[in-house]
Amino acid sequence: MQDMSTQFKKPVWELHARPIGANHEPWEPRAVEARSAIQAEAILRRDGYESILMSARRVDKIPDPRTPAKLKDPRCSRCGYQLSGLVIEESVVVCPECAFRQPVIVWHPDAALKRDSGSGILMVFAIIGMITVTLFLVLHAFAILL
Repeated sequence: MQDMSTQFKKPVWELHARPIGANHEPWEPRAVEARSAIQAEAILRRDGYESILMSARRVDKIPDPRTPAKLKDPRCSRCGYQLSGLVIEESVVVCPECAFRQPVIVWHPDAALKRDSGSGILMVFAIIGMITVTLFLVLHAFAILL
Protein backbone atom coordinates (compact mmCIF):
# COMPACT_ATOMS: atom_id res chain seq x y z
CA MET A 1 0.00 0.00 0.00
CA GLN A 2 1.25 3.49 -0.88
CA ASP A 3 1.84 6.07 1.81
CA MET A 4 -0.11 9.36 1.75
CA SER A 5 2.77 11.48 0.36
CA THR A 6 3.08 9.46 -2.86
CA GLN A 7 -0.61 8.68 -3.24
CA PHE A 8 -1.65 12.28 -4.05
CA LYS A 9 1.53 13.43 -5.78
CA LYS A 10 0.96 14.96 -9.23
CA PRO A 11 2.81 13.37 -12.15
CA VAL A 12 5.59 15.28 -13.88
CA TRP A 13 5.09 16.22 -17.53
CA GLU A 14 7.81 17.30 -19.92
CA LEU A 15 6.85 19.54 -22.84
CA HIS A 16 8.95 21.34 -25.42
CA ALA A 17 8.55 25.07 -24.77
CA ARG A 18 10.06 28.49 -25.41
CA PRO A 19 9.24 32.02 -24.24
CA ILE A 20 6.14 33.47 -25.90
CA GLY A 21 7.06 35.56 -28.94
CA ALA A 22 10.67 34.33 -29.04
CA ASN A 23 10.43 32.76 -32.48
CA HIS A 24 14.20 32.67 -32.99
CA GLU A 25 14.80 30.60 -29.82
CA PRO A 26 14.85 26.80 -30.00
CA TRP A 27 12.24 24.61 -28.31
CA GLU A 28 13.64 23.19 -25.05
CA PRO A 29 12.17 20.56 -22.73
CA ARG A 30 10.56 21.93 -19.53
CA ALA A 31 9.25 19.78 -16.69
CA VAL A 32 6.01 20.66 -14.86
CA GLU A 33 4.04 18.97 -12.07
CA ALA A 34 0.42 18.73 -13.27
CA ARG A 35 -2.55 16.35 -13.31
CA SER A 36 -2.59 16.19 -17.12
CA ALA A 37 -0.64 17.32 -20.17
CA ILE A 38 -3.27 20.00 -20.83
CA GLN A 39 -2.85 21.39 -17.33
CA ALA A 40 0.94 21.34 -17.79
CA GLU A 41 0.54 23.36 -20.99
CA ALA A 42 -1.70 25.86 -19.15
CA ILE A 43 0.88 26.22 -16.36
CA LEU A 44 3.62 26.91 -18.91
CA ARG A 45 1.42 29.45 -20.71
CA ARG A 46 0.75 31.21 -17.38
CA ASP A 47 4.52 31.35 -16.79
CA GLY A 48 5.09 33.00 -20.19
CA TYR A 49 5.95 30.00 -22.38
CA GLU A 50 4.38 28.62 -25.51
CA SER A 51 4.56 24.84 -25.75
CA ILE A 52 3.92 21.96 -28.11
CA LEU A 53 1.20 19.80 -26.57
CA MET A 54 2.04 16.92 -28.90
CA SER A 55 5.51 16.73 -27.32
CA ALA A 56 4.10 16.05 -23.82
CA ARG A 57 5.35 12.95 -22.03
CA ARG A 58 5.35 11.78 -18.44
CA VAL A 59 8.71 11.63 -16.73
CA ASP A 60 9.79 10.16 -13.42
CA LYS A 61 10.75 13.39 -11.67
CA ILE A 62 11.59 17.06 -12.12
CA PRO A 63 15.29 17.52 -12.97
CA ASP A 64 17.55 18.55 -10.10
CA PRO A 65 17.85 22.38 -10.08
CA ARG A 66 21.48 22.08 -8.97
CA THR A 67 22.51 20.63 -12.32
CA PRO A 68 24.40 23.18 -14.40
CA ALA A 69 22.26 25.19 -16.77
CA LYS A 70 22.81 24.80 -20.49
CA LEU A 71 23.88 28.17 -21.83
CA LYS A 72 22.33 29.36 -25.06
CA ASP A 73 24.47 30.51 -27.93
CA PRO A 74 24.63 34.31 -28.10
CA ARG A 75 22.69 35.76 -31.02
CA CYS A 76 22.51 39.18 -32.63
CA SER A 77 19.48 41.05 -31.31
CA ARG A 78 18.89 42.64 -34.73
CA CYS A 79 19.20 39.73 -37.21
CA GLY A 80 19.54 36.60 -35.03
CA TYR A 81 23.00 35.61 -36.35
CA GLN A 82 24.91 33.30 -33.99
CA LEU A 83 27.73 35.31 -32.38
CA SER A 84 29.63 32.56 -30.55
CA GLY A 85 33.34 32.48 -31.28
CA LEU A 86 33.61 36.12 -32.36
CA VAL A 87 36.07 38.56 -30.82
CA ILE A 88 34.85 40.93 -28.09
CA GLU A 89 36.34 44.41 -28.46
CA GLU A 90 35.48 47.27 -26.11
CA SER A 91 32.58 45.25 -24.58
CA VAL A 92 30.97 44.87 -28.02
CA VAL A 93 30.69 42.08 -30.59
CA VAL A 94 30.20 43.23 -34.18
CA CYS A 95 27.74 41.02 -36.07
CA PRO A 96 29.32 39.92 -39.37
CA GLU A 97 25.87 39.59 -40.95
CA CYS A 98 24.36 43.06 -40.31
CA ALA A 99 27.29 45.00 -38.72
CA PHE A 100 25.25 45.70 -35.57
CA ARG A 101 27.44 46.45 -32.55
CA GLN A 102 25.98 44.02 -29.98
CA PRO A 103 26.88 45.06 -26.41
CA VAL A 104 28.15 42.30 -24.14
CA ILE A 105 26.65 42.41 -20.66
CA VAL A 106 28.59 40.92 -17.76
CA TRP A 107 26.81 40.36 -14.46
CA HIS A 108 28.53 39.31 -11.27
CA PRO A 109 26.23 38.48 -8.31
CA ASP A 110 28.66 39.74 -5.66
CA ALA A 111 28.94 43.15 -7.33
CA ALA A 112 25.16 43.38 -7.61
CA LEU A 113 24.73 42.71 -3.90
CA LYS A 114 27.29 45.36 -2.97
CA ARG A 115 25.61 47.93 -5.24
CA ASP A 116 22.12 47.14 -3.92
CA SER A 117 23.11 47.48 -0.25
CA GLY A 118 23.13 51.30 -0.49
CA SER A 119 19.86 51.53 -2.36
CA GLY A 120 17.89 50.54 0.79
CA ILE A 121 19.26 53.53 2.70
CA LEU A 122 18.47 55.78 -0.25
CA MET A 123 14.88 54.47 -0.28
CA VAL A 124 14.49 55.21 3.45
CA PHE A 125 15.67 58.80 2.96
CA ALA A 126 13.34 59.23 -0.02
CA ILE A 127 10.34 58.05 2.02
CA ILE A 128 11.26 60.30 4.97
CA GLY A 129 11.59 63.22 2.54
CA MET A 130 8.18 62.55 0.98
CA ILE A 131 6.54 62.32 4.42
CA THR A 132 8.20 65.59 5.49
CA VAL A 133 7.08 67.45 2.35
CA THR A 134 3.53 66.07 2.70
CA LEU A 135 3.31 67.15 6.35
CA PHE A 136 4.66 70.60 5.46
CA LEU A 137 2.08 71.05 2.70
CA VAL A 138 -0.80 69.87 4.91
CA LEU A 139 0.23 72.15 7.80
CA HIS A 140 0.77 75.06 5.43
CA ALA A 141 -2.69 74.55 3.88
CA PHE A 142 -4.21 74.25 7.36
CA ALA A 143 -2.53 77.53 8.45
CA ILE A 144 -3.94 79.36 5.39
CA LEU A 145 -7.48 78.17 6.18
CA LEU A 146 -7.36 79.59 9.71
